[in-house]
Amino acid sequence: MRQIGKIANAELAKRFQDYLLTEKIVCSVEANESGESVVWIHDEDHVETAREQISQFLEDPDAEIYRSAAQAAQEIRTAEDKANKKARKNIVDVRQSWQRPTSRAMPITILLILISFAVALASQFGKKTEPVISKLTLSEVFVNEAGQLMGRQSLHDVMHGQVWRLFTTMFIHYGAIHLLFNMWMTFQLGGVIELRRGSFRFLLLVLVYQVTSNLGQYFFEGSVAHGGMSGVVYGFFGYIWMKSRFDPASGFYLPNSTVFILLMWFVVCFTGAFGNIANGAHGVGLAAGIVTGYAPVFLRRL
Repeated sequence: MRQIGKIANAELAKRFQDYLLTEKIVCSVEANESGESVVWIHDEDHVETAREQISQFLEDPDAEIYRSAAQAAQEIRTAEDKANKKARKNIVDVRQSWQRPTSRAMPITILLILISFAVALASQFGKKTEPVISKLTLSEVFVNEAGQLMGRQSLHDVMHGQVWRLFTTMFIHYGAIHLLFNMWMTFQLGGVIELRRGSFRFLLLVLVYQVTSNLGQYFFEGSVAHGGMSGVVYGFFGYIWMKSRFDPASGFYLPNSTVFILLMWFVVCFTGAFGNIANGAHGVGLAAGIVTGYAPVFLRRL
């Protein structure tokens, strides 16, 4: 802000402030120790114009153009307040998603979580391959004599009609922590998308992120026994990240702390410090989320 001058009393300062607002110049007025009102201009680009305006105002502060500005300025402030309230209603902060009774508003999110818990319990967190896990993996799997999970390293089953396998690996979780973390992030990120975009569009995004991340894990690492919702979760993350960064009018907001944590976890997983993790699914899911989140913005700019 830049100071442009002083006005003798608060009433005249308010009159000048109202007039500047009608000229689309925003200012602040502060009283100094002498009782004068000091005028500060917020936008550097408006400083010179405002200095000319205050000089003219001080010559004749009772001119009709200044007296009549009060009503117009009030109308502008009222319109701005309404717009700000509307904007606040449209913004969904991912930090608030746990605080709302949203189960009716996000049925797909809740369904994904319930199915994942059901599969985890039925398979003892992936320890029992039959009758559940072998039907959900990208290719049918079995446990060999050494206790290792094995399967045909190809898309043979999918290519022969078992196309559901492209979509069902997200329900498999190998451990309680794996399940709980993915479900928490699904609720936090996926729930926000479903609230803002509706259940049908949300379901389409889930299917896109699941298929791309599933195939990404297969083609990058040759895995057919992988499982988990994390590829989809990283798709949610990429989508909201792009909307929050490049399309604030969409109503999405993702705190920088959340962006930092998820990107750090993404990098740490590649180090192998936490064992065998589906990094291909994470990477492709994140890429798919970024593309679907930013594509509408890019197309509008063409």
